[in-house]
Amino acid sequence: MGSTRKNRIISCIAAAAAAAMFVCCKNDISEVDALMAAKTQPATVIDTFALVRVDSGKVVMRMRAAQVVMEPNPKDASLTDRKASGGVEIEMYDPATGEMNARLTSHRAIEHASSGLSEALGDVLVVNRQGDSIQTERLVWDRRKHIFYTDLFARIVREGDVMRPSRGFEADENFRWYNLFNSQGDINIEDSLSRMDPVETN
Repeated sequence: MGSTRKNRIISCIAAAAAAAMFVCCKNDISEVDALMAAKTQPATVIDTFALVRVDSGKVVMRMRAAQVVMEPNPKDASLTDRKASGGVEIEMYDPATGEMNARLTSHRAIEHASSGLSEALGDVLVVNRQGDSIQTERLVWDRRKHIFYTDLFARIVREGDVMRPSRGFEADENFRWYNLFNSQGDINIEDSLSRMDPVETN
């Protein structure tokens, strides 16, 4: 075998190896880039955060927080989760009258964009327009079903009556009615039942 032929064979092998390495490296780099992009999308930090939600031109909610971190949802990077901390205050309004129906305060809160759920966490206190109050450590707001609920211990005070549902409760998002689970306490049964019935709206 002549030296020229040997050189051609060696050149062909080298070219094939280089091409294979290029293809492999290209695939690996694209996969790495995709993974890195998903992990390194920057979060946005907002101090002294304020949010107003409007429905049909009427204010239905106001939210304030000392700080909010907005970051891509882990299940869908096109959606943004909000994590509020440093003290959170949420006010719910009746769009028909403009009156405030309830005020919620907590240490922090999380809005999950993919599920439509928001959580208030840590020393949660809700007071509605009638002066009824709810205390718990975790309260979930389902924005799609328009209800609040918790599966944790809660303390509810209504016109002096104290109820302690040990397995949580659910309520409409304006706290006009409650369903209590495994509750105990000293209450006026007749009055409490009438106030706990859901309000029907036509």
